[in-house]
Amino acid sequence: QSSVGRNYSGNTRYIYEEMIEQGLDKKYNCYWVFEKSIYDKIDLPGNAKKLDKSSFKFLYTSLKSKYWIFDTRQPNYLKKPKDTVFIETWHGTPLKKLALDMEKVDMSGNTNIKQYRKRFKKHTSQWDYLVSQNSYSTEIFRRAFAFNGEMLEIGYPRNDILFSKNNDEDIKKIKEKMNIPKDKK
Repeated sequence: QSSVGRNYSGNTRYIYEEMIEQGLDKKYNCYWVFEKSIYDKIDLPGNAKKLDKSSFKFLYTSLKSKYWIFDTRQPNYLKKPKDTVFIETWHGTPLKKLALDMEKVDMSGNTNIKQYRKRFKKHTSQWDYLVSQNSYSTEIFRRAFAFNGEMLEIGYPRNDILFSKNNDEDIKKIKEKMNIPKDKK
């Protein structure tokens, strides 16, 4: 799931697209979770099936899944089964106060900081792995998320394209596709 089911993007997208590249979408049953309002608007590559975030099928499939990959916290009602591996990829660089470092909160009308922190700890306690893009983020994520699981300081999958496509041939194709003059950077 990416962006609380609002789109097909971010680290989760690029992990899935690497799975397609390796043919793993044919080996595993892959599912993407979307809000009902955009469910029909998303065309997925590969063999993944879409699930409506508000459906019983989503809940059932989640509870039977071996792996979860999210880039935000999971819904409050979703509890990770013992045999499920939860990979949290998060969705940004901590250039602001996050989670337990926050002194006040106002998210969707919720202003109770104690309740917010309690829920956040409950969520992060279910994460098995947390992806971090660098040592700066690792330090802040550990503290702000009270995360004691395994940190994967491997960079963000969504940024890998900035390195892998940084060659003359790919740059030329991108410029042609975007109608950018060849002499422009």
